[in-house]
Amino acid sequence: MSGTEPKSVFTDSGQRTRYLLAAALIAALSLGLRHRSLQAGLGADDYAQAAMVQGRYLVERSPLDLFTFSDGSEAEGKRLIQGGYYPWWTHPRLRLSMFRPLASAMIWLDWQLFGNNPLALHLHSLFWWLALLAAVAVVLARLLPAPMALLGFAFFSLDESQGIPLAWVANRCVLQSTSLALLALMGYLRARESGDGGGGWRTALLFSLALGFGEYALSALAYFVAFAVFADRDAAAKRLRALIPVLLPTSLYLGLHLGLGHGARHSGVYLQPLAEPLAFVQALLPRLPVMFADLTLGLRADYYTFGLPWSARLVNAGWVDPQWLRSAEPWRDVHIGLGVCAIAVLTAMLRAIPQRGATRDVHWLAAGAALSMLPVLLSFPSSRLLLVASLGFAVLLSAFVHGAIERLRATATASLGQRARALLVGVFGLYHLALPAWRGKAEADRFERNGRAIEHAVLNLQVDDARFSQQRVLVLAALEGGTSLYLPLARALHGHSTPHSCHTLSLTPAPHALHRIADNAFRLRVLGGATMLATAPEQLFRTPKAPLREGEHIDLGGLSVKVHELRDGLPASIEVQLDRSLDDPSLLFLIPRASGLERAQVPPIGGVVRLEMAGLPLPPES
Repeated sequence: MSGTEPKSVFTDSGQRTRYLLAAALIAALSLGLRHRSLQAGLGADDYAQAAMVQGRYLVERSPLDLFTFSDGSEAEGKRLIQGGYYPWWTHPRLRLSMFRPLASAMIWLDWQLFGNNPLALHLHSLFWWLALLAAVAVVLARLLPAPMALLGFAFFSLDESQGIPLAWVANRCVLQSTSLALLALMGYLRARESGDGGGGWRTALLFSLALGFGEYALSALAYFVAFAVFADRDAAAKRLRALIPVLLPTSLYLGLHLGLGHGARHSGVYLQPLAEPLAFVQALLPRLPVMFADLTLGLRADYYTFGLPWSARLVNAGWVDPQWLRSAEPWRDVHIGLGVCAIAVLTAMLRAIPQRGATRDVHWLAAGAALSMLPVLLSFPSSRLLLVASLGFAVLLSAFVHGAIERLRATATASLGQRARALLVGVFGLYHLALPAWRGKAEADRFERNGRAIEHAVLNLQVDDARFSQQRVLVLAALEGGTSLYLPLARALHGHSTPHSCHTLSLTPAPHALHRIADNAFRLRVLGGATMLATAPEQLFRTPKAPLREGEHIDLGGLSVKVHELRDGLPASIEVQLDRSLDDPSLLFLIPRASGLERAQVPPIGGVVRLEMAGLPLPPES
């Protein structure tokens, strides 16, 4: 017999109606806050996948393989680097290949049915987001009393981890994989409650489908394991047999993942636990507290990866060292320390919740949330990776807040201290409703606004269409790929002329100096003490474990890049040599600004110009 008895709100029709109505209102509120996600257009990988579907990507891809951006072969890497789809510093054997065959097939089908219709693609994502919310609502209703389940559903549906999967079509796989995995979990729990195995073929089918949509199902697997270890009271052998419907598909998925050559290699962003187990374990030590800080304190994990967005203000106020502007490292130590505090807070919350009655499932769900973070730590810390973990945390937070309120109500003569503690818990709960709601709306607005601005800047680039196909574009510095790496793909998708080639020379968020050293060559130096290849967007393409050497040349076909100077082992300046004069009209030098993609003026031989830090284009006036 399992440790959980059925207590679903669906056993009473009136309660079921009230619960579903309340859940629908919460979902409607969450969608209302994020509605601009549906107008976000396309971005980043969406353009690459569209090119794959339409046969415009530099290498051929099948409908089941649209998440293989590079397969790790040197021949393919050379084509992508020389074609400008990858920047010059990319490792020649970079592999970025995610095993998501069903998610890939869905994207391929989207483009067959709807063509270049971003709204239709986003409505498809909306369908899966609603399916996810429905699955969560049902799971919570099975495990918790209605008031606690609704509060937990509110915490989950407002959580900001859902923002990017809803707004970014290429990240839709998170919604697909997680919703199906939670349906499998529901069947598994129902079977364990009845003592009838682990759900059999239905659980196996649903979990297999979840894995087919992506590796995020591996995070959901943590809830199955947590229930078996911490809640199921059957003998160990029976608990293990009950897990077979999810363990067998997992084994098959991992075997195919490895056997077919998927995964990431030579990237500084993704880890390979089998190839580099020690590096993975070392990465867990800082990354786990960072993710706990996001869940518990609302301190976005992205700040650890990209640095605090307020670093400039803190430096200007004299509160922190200017080094905070050049690197995220100084802030990371603070972030990890706050993460350790977050773990202490979570521990205190768990100790305050009894393992009996209405809250007996909270502890294994909290354990599942913690375990679910291990698979996503293969990538850089980000709030969007916490969607699966946010389910268990939402339950824990709901039980914590609900329990404090109930204890206060049950106490006829509560002391001032008891009232103060209940007030603090209530404020903590409101904080976890209000902050994600505000951030969710702001993120959806920003995603739509930035996407529209970048697309407008790229499509309205002032060029002579008759000769643009013969011109080479050099983006001297950029902050993201939309105005640089994906420029040709975006223009081609919308039927605009495309350049002969487009190469991005820097993604370093700092000012640069361009020094013309010859008729056909110039030197690009990073200013302010910064270096190239020190940020996550840059290290996506090359691991720091394979550093570039001073004097190393990279041939891009018609132009070459030489590492001129290193600082702290990273490029501080590069030399770019072309096969023609920099004054040749076939060359177009660009830098993104608030006004759009501006042409950069190349100085005469011996001259130097300062290039202020690249900016994000502002959206056109409506």
